[in-house]
Amino acid sequence: MTPVEQKIAAVILHQPMQVTEWTIANLAAQAQVSQASISRFCHNLKLAGFHALKIELAKIVGVNSNLEKNEPTSVTNFLTQVSQGKSAEIQQTLANFANEQINQVLERLLNCRILQVAGQGNTFPVAADAVYRLIN
Repeated sequence: MTPVEQKIAAVILHQPMQVTEWTIANLAAQAQVSQASISRFCHNLKLAGFHALKIELAKIVGVNSNLEKNEPTSVTNFLTQVSQGKSAEIQQTLANFANEQINQVLERLLNCRILQVAGQGNTFPVAADAVYRLIN
């Protein structure tokens, strides 16, 4: 790696969870490099760009943090813990909306011809996940 790439890698390795929430400008500032250097770093890793790097980091950090926090003894326990966490997230989301609002949203989703999903900054991984889940 070049010295610039080493600076970027050092920041990522020391703060992987934070990097998943940063913009490219935040990472560039922390590593004291240009935003173009971040893009080149990502492309050298055979990634489409910074957002792809964040998605890959989120996958790795998510798995590692779940394993460290919960210390599952088996794959079944791990999947049960993930399922319970997702269930709690859904219940919290539903608690913030009236049933009528949820039904209206679902009706529009079911009847739409084209659905555009957008994300900016640290919401891009969520938008990318939504696209992945909605494509049939």
